This record gives sequence, structure tokens and C-alpha cells, in this order.
Amino acid sequence: MILVSGGLDSAALVAHALALGHDVRGLYVRYGQQAEPEEQAAARSLCFHFGIPLAEATVSASVDLKEMNAEPGDGPRVVPGRNGILCSVGIGAASAFGADQIWIGCIAEDFADYADCRPAWVAAMSKVGEMACGVSVVAPFAQMTKREVVERAKALFVPTNLCWSCYSPESGHPCGRCNSCISLERAA
Repeated sequence: MILVSGGLDSAALVAHALALGHDVRGLYVRYGQQAEPEEQAAARSLCFHFGIPLAEATVSASVDLKEMNAEPGDGPRVVPGRNGILCSVGIGAASAFGADQIWIGCIAEDFADYADCRPAWVAAMSKVGEMACGVSVVAPFAQMTKREVVERAKALFVPTNLCWSCYSPESGHPCGRCNSCISLERAA
């Protein structure tokens, strides 16, 4: 099972898993993110393109997650510890579907801003998943730069026009200022 956000990293991860011959199922998680409509549409389009099923889950919280990730200015615009939420839901879903792994699209350039993308965190979360229900967490692109992921996506013919990689859309368009937009621009 692959966590599919609709972004380039997770789209490349799906194509990569399929190229390796894995039986793939996607999982999209709504957690109150600002770009939810754009991400969900992209995740659905990508999974349809790749011919894989997409499960969807919603995480509710008493904290208004949209407020937590709506800080003005440049830089990170995601819920702190977001990958813990996503992987927890993914571990449960993978177990329910009979999968023994959940893949997440962490890349090397994420380490500086997001502790829950670092290899040590992925290994710890994997240990939790294995102990809880026999599901490991895998980050196949964890040592790759965004440029390397872009090249892998091109080599695998990922339809990048279907991807959405912006945390803070403005009137349905990428903001051009968040970490995701800046990272993608630098790698292009």
C-alpha cells in the first residue's frame, strides 16, 4: 500500500513499485490539509491512470488542522508530525487489506524541515507497525534528491500533469512559495 498524496513523489513511488512488479493499492488521507481538493483530485487521477485501486480515509481531530497549517509566509505549511498520522492510518489500512508494507514518499531534501521524513523516524515507525500488526513502513526514495525523483518519474513516464505539489493553493493554483513548490521548481 502506498500513501498517495497526489504529488510528484508519491506518483513516482507508485510507478516505481509497479515497475518492480508489486501489487499496488493507493491510500489517500484527508486530514484537514489546505490543498485537500487539489490533492484528492490528483490522487484519484493518478491511481486511475496507473490502474490501481485507491482507498480513502479521513482523520478527524478536535484541533483545527487547517489552522495549524495555514501560517502565512514561506516555508513548511504542514501539520507537525503529519507523517505519524498518515503512517498510522496507512498501517491500519494495509493490515485490513492484507498488505505487509506501507510505502511513503519521503526524500532526502525533506530531512531538514521534517523530522518525520528522516530514516531514523521511518525505521522507528516501521518497528511500531511491525509490532502492532506486521506492517512495515518503507521509504524507497529516502536517499534521493528531488531532482533524482523527477528523473525517475520521467524515466517511468509518470504523467506529471496529473500531479499536485503545493501545500497552500491560491484560487486553485500553486502558490509558488511553499516548500513543495520551491523544491519542485529547483528540481525542474
